[in-house]
Amino acid sequence: MKSSSPFKLYETQNVRHGMMTLGPSGSGKSKCVTLLLRALTEIDEPHKEVRMNPKAITAPQMFGRLDVATNDWTDGIFSTLWRRTVKMKKGEHCWIILDGPVDAIWIENLNSVLDDNKTLTLANGDRIPMSPRCKILFEVDNVDNASPATISRNGIVYISSGALNWEPLFKTWMKKRPQSDADKLFDMANQVFPKLIKFVLQELPVDMRFLEAFYVTQFGRVFDAVAPSLDTLPPAGLERLFVFSLTWSFGALLDLDGRERLDHFLRKSGFKINLPPDRILDAKKTIFDFRPDKTLGLWEFWGDAVPAYDYPKSGEVEFEKVLVPNQENVVTEYLVGSLAKLGRSILLFGEPGTAKTAIINKHLSGFHPETQIARIYNFSSVTTPASFQVSHVSFFH
Repeated sequence: MKSSSPFKLYETQNVRHGMMTLGPSGSGKSKCVTLLLRALTEIDEPHKEVRMNPKAITAPQMFGRLDVATNDWTDGIFSTLWRRTVKMKKGEHCWIILDGPVDAIWIENLNSVLDDNKTLTLANGDRIPMSPRCKILFEVDNVDNASPATISRNGIVYISSGALNWEPLFKTWMKKRPQSDADKLFDMANQVFPKLIKFVLQELPVDMRFLEAFYVTQFGRVFDAVAPSLDTLPPAGLERLFVFSLTWSFGALLDLDGRERLDHFLRKSGFKINLPPDRILDAKKTIFDFRPDKTLGLWEFWGDAVPAYDYPKSGEVEFEKVLVPNQENVVTEYLVGSLAKLGRSILLFGEPGTAKTAIINKHLSGFHPETQIARIYNFSSVTTPASFQVSHVSFFH
């Protein structure tokens, strides 16, 4: 990653014990910290990080709570980590990284840590001084809920999303591919990605904003999920897989109008890539209507993959569980199944009534009962981390 951010963070940690890396998710904040700690370990003494998400827990779970009935004190996650840093061996350095949105509920409790006192004050009256070999760092995408007092106590390093473009991410992903495939893939990406990324980010409306890094990462995951396990792929087949992966990464969040605009852009831009036909029997089609066949030698129309549906007899199945297969469902099921085989997390995004739950339930129904289990949770505004943990743990008893 060619960026001055690690150097800025190094200079900041020389004069501050409290720091904040500010920038959108996917801009390289965590990698910047990792690179700096690795460099400090190689040239000086061992530096390690302890990372936690303060937004995932409540303030008592973070700092500790006092039982008013028994007067017993139970340390929280942060206070436990803080005590451990005081007991570190000579020569060891530790950075406590709070990776998550700033919340006024818990960050104000750290003002005494961030100022010149360098002392953590707990509700039970304990005052724990900061180890001279300890640093505290916040990784955030905004400081909307931080007070001026908190901001003034931190050294801030801003990391722009523009510092991490598509090329280093793509080259890192290519290292997993055979060299013969990697050269061809990079040539196609270098031809298409610069103009495509600019078009998608500036011209196409989406309901969920993505950074450039997210699109490139999604491309690599889709390609890995659908590419056959071959040492070398045929050039024409490689192009078809490239176009298919591009379609369902850069176009994953587009509505019908956006898909048509993306299809028109790719066809009119003059890219030297193997695009599917734009018509079948005089019916207009887009790149979203095709996939490479099993041999990678031809484009296959998704509509031909929709199975025939036999309507169940009355009373055999509940109406709300009936899913009549169509082209969109077949595509989604294929992508979900392919990504799940690689152990990738999957987010189905769409309006209510678009068969998201039905598609997931159909995928889960294919699990082998002896080796795979599934559990469905309903989340709402009253769901807490503690209640979810209790429910999840009880499932394994």
